[in-house]
Amino acid sequence: GGLARNLDPENPKRASFRLRLMRRLQKHTTPPIVQAALADSLVPLFEPDEEAIAEASKTFLVALRDVQEPLRRAGALGTAAVVAAYGGASGLKKLGVMDVIKEAMATEGKANAGRRQGALFCIAALAERLGRAFEP
Repeated sequence: GGLARNLDPENPKRASFRLRLMRRLQKHTTPPIVQAALADSLVPLFEPDEEAIAEASKTFLVALRDVQEPLRRAGALGTAAVVAAYGGASGLKKLGVMDVIKEAMATEGKANAGRRQGALFCIAALAERLGRAFEP
């Protein structure tokens, strides 16, 4: 991640680094501390490319509903990184993040506990990443 930050925005290797970091972030065996570090490294890799931001946002928002907790956490951290790269709190509305969170929080029953947890992970990650700019 640190190496990729120093690459020129037009360098074709940026997309390759971004994809590798996203895959590692979404691997179910990745510890939470490493997931947080990977999410931090993703922000500068997404900044110049709005198309990649939109695509990654969809991927991470789907991961919020995953059965496995590490993947829900990865989805939350990835979503926060994508929103930060998009420009902060303004990206929440444009990427539809808050709609997904509201929908997940409105679900009821034991079967949907994972979706609610994913939404809460996302709120926590957004609050940590965006700071005072994020007020749910």
